[in-house]
Amino acid sequence: ISEPGSDIRNKIYYEFHKIQRERTQIPQMNIKQLIEASYNFKIDMLHIPLLFLIDQNKDGLFSVEDVFNFIGYLNSRDEKEPQRSIRAIATLQVQQNISGFIKWLGDMVLAQEKAQSDRLKVPSVRIESIQVLYDILHISVSRVSFEQFIETMLITAQQLGLDIIDGFVPLVVVQNLGRHIINGMTELYKEIVGNIQLPLLSNQFSWENLKADYFTETNKFENLSDSD
Repeated sequence: ISEPGSDIRNKIYYEFHKIQRERTQIPQMNIKQLIEASYNFKIDMLHIPLLFLIDQNKDGLFSVEDVFNFIGYLNSRDEKEPQRSIRAIATLQVQQNISGFIKWLGDMVLAQEKAQSDRLKVPSVRIESIQVLYDILHISVSRVSFEQFIETMLITAQQLGLDIIDGFVPLVVVQNLGRHIINGMTELYKEIVGNIQLPLLSNQFSWENLKADYFTETNKFENLSDSD
């Protein structure tokens, strides 16, 4: 990934370029876009604490810097280190910043939406935006359908006395779900890794040192498209 012109580098550029063609800011993806793109990177990112780790500025969006630095980290680690251990250590680190994680989870889900509806009395998330959480958490494996998953969240909202608008789930319910998930994961993973610490992702790649190469390569994509 450090080599200009490498296959993985150009795949990352291509996926970001498909989504954002403006040149005024660093290319970013929301969580749904990142998961779809990750299949082309051939990198498994379907893990909530790992995503928290990848998003270095914790704004709920994933920049080209974030993806480069994460893949750079994967390339630098011991290949014998199981993926499960990396996920476990990431989970334990999230537990050390649970309030930051809860806020980030809300921002990440909301980042899929263009704007909040004027009808909402409390911050809420469109039901379709919660689909990505259902997929990442592999809830279907437990034979709970997406409809049942949403119904459970709406029942929780009612029990909390929250106003519910059709088609939405209150954000605090989503965040509470995240808290319970992390608590459960923490107990599970403590047995796997003990007190091992995951090195923080480096800032080896920045937009400033990627920008020229990014635009050089994405201009090629545009030229190829124009010639078709």
